[in-house]
Amino acid sequence: MPNYTFNCEKCGVFTEWHTSSKGNKQYSACPSCKMKSKRVFAPPIVYKVDARVKQIESGGKTPKVMKRDQLPKRLKKSPVSTRPWQV
Repeated sequence: MPNYTFNCEKCGVFTEWHTSSKGNKQYSACPSCKMKSKRVFAPPIVYKVDARVKQIESGGKTPKVMKRDQLPKRLKKSPVSTRPWQV
C-alpha cells in the first residue's frame, strides 16, 4: 500500500496510507483541522539493515571495515546438473 506525506500549514506533516495509487494525490484534507494540505515528496526506504549491524550501531559502536581477503572463506558449491544427459 502506498503511503503519501502531506504538509498542513497549521498542524505540520502527516502521512496517509491508500489502498490504491489511482487518482490525484497532490492534495488531502488534514485529519486534525480538515485544511487542504499539499503533498510533500518523501523518498522511500530502499534498504534493509541486518539486525546485528543495527544493534551494534545503536550501541554507539561502528562496524569494523574489512578487506575482501579478511572475509571468511566460503566453500565452493559443486555444480548441480539438472540435465544429466548433457554432461
